[in-house]
Amino acid sequence: MPAVNPTRMRFQVEALMAHYSDPKAFHLVLSNLFDLYANRALRFGDHTGIRPMIPTYHLPAPLLRQLEMDLERRVHENPDPALALVDELWQDVYYEVKLAAITTLGLIPLTDPQPVLDRLDQWIDDRLDLSLLPKLFSIGTRQLQDKFPQTWENYLETFLESGDPQKASVGFLGLAEGLKNRQSRNIPALFRLIGPYVRSPQPQNFRELSTLLMALAEASPAETGFFLRQILSVTDSPEIKRLIKDSLPGFPPEIQDELRRMVTRSR
Repeated sequence: MPAVNPTRMRFQVEALMAHYSDPKAFHLVLSNLFDLYANRALRFGDHTGIRPMIPTYHLPAPLLRQLEMDLERRVHENPDPALALVDELWQDVYYEVKLAAITTLGLIPLTDPQPVLDRLDQWIDDRLDLSLLPKLFSIGTRQLQDKFPQTWENYLETFLESGDPQKASVGFLGLAEGLKNRQSRNIPALFRLIGPYVRSPQPQNFRELSTLLMALAEASPAETGFFLRQILSVTDSPEIKRLIKDSLPGFPPEIQDELRRMVTRSR
């Protein structure tokens, strides 16, 4: 991997953008650029977060930031070629190229939610590398969440109501990521949606439900604390108590202490 020269890198990304309207040419030039900056010496143990199980270039962060900035400008100026570029890049096997597809999808201005929903349906299956799922739900659905929040929540609700624990896990993660990115949050609606799952947690998606509760705690600690206190007041279930205990780090100390007392005492 060459040393990152910011000026040279900006020129390289600018040259890449000349192929924005030609998906296959863009894909080829992008792959060559990523190959140039790949860090072949980085070990898996150096990777933070969910470790990708697909090939990874281990690229320098400044390159990915520059790519996103230039893509944002191009998509804003000329959104029409963006979906074709998304579909082309998603076919690649490398993590960072798929991430570029996700980034581009989240930049496309939407007047209709269907193009994003169609790609979510195509991409979210057993073949999807789990390291990409949080990125897909936080970055790739940015415009969908902003412009069509009810459509986004309805889409995730289909995962929760599928009867498939694995799909429910996807729904919980999607709701958690949405809480991090949306400016307006319908917290009471989320409580109504997830209430049955909190009252009857399943081991197959325990971790993802806990992640969602932590995100709720960070977004609205007082409301979430009240929601969980109501549940604890009518149950002594060890599974529910363990679920709520796992979510405590998301709360401020005073709410943590109150919930911890309820979790540890017997009714």
